[in-house]
Amino acid sequence: VLLFLGTMVALRVLGKQLPVFLIITVIGVAFMTVFDEELFHKYLCPYGTILSFSSKPSRYVMKVDTEECIACGRCQKVCPTDTIETLNSGKRQIKDKECLKCFECQEVCPADCIGYRKKSEE
Repeated sequence: VLLFLGTMVALRVLGKQLPVFLIITVIGVAFMTVFDEELFHKYLCPYGTILSFSSKPSRYVMKVDTEECIACGRCQKVCPTDTIETLNSGKRQIKDKECLKCFECQEVCPADCIGYRKKSEE
């Protein structure tokens, strides 16, 4: 975002005209062929950044009941954002700030230990 804005200001000051949209599109496509899309969506996406500043904390989150978890890892395999991490015990935990609440993990869990619960509920 800063690179884009800096380029726009520099071109305006210098009075040059370049096909900025085309250049950014080509760079973006090249970037996405080399790197995983997760890198863009987690760290570079301006839309996600804007939403993270303007959104209020959720009262409900996806949670894994670690008492019931059988550590099979199915939830971790289907998570599209790689939001589920493995604890030292082998059981899983969901990073709530990165979770899209797509419920893919809940659908594949054989122990039925993943649910949409209040944040304070353990």
